[in-house]
Amino acid sequence: MASRRQWLHLAFRSPTLYGVVGILLVGAILAHWVTSMGGLATLRDDLGGAAPWITVPIHLVLAMTPFPADLVSIGNGAFYGLALGTALSWLGWWGAALLEFGLGRRARKDFELDTHR
Repeated sequence: MASRRQWLHLAFRSPTLYGVVGILLVGAILAHWVTSMGGLATLRDDLGGAAPWITVPIHLVLAMTPFPADLVSIGNGAFYGLALGTALSWLGWWGAALLEFGLGRRARKDFELDTHR
């Protein structure tokens, strides 16, 4: 069993830790940006047809953070209808799940979980 000091050494050496911290920072910035500009309705009005190209990455990042991504999903449904709204929300959730899986696999390697049982 690894000591606390070994775990801390592994954590601060881990690119996964810095990736998670980066994702949290980007999520906080995006949540603040969307809120300060007046929400998704303003984004859609300003960008028109290009708004989904912005809302899906915002949804993806927010889904990986503790910030509410459900509001983006609800906005997609309200603004684009059932079919397109569902597709856009699904892309956001699916992309987030894929990235979270990748972070989990990387964390397993960084923390050498197979050897520290």
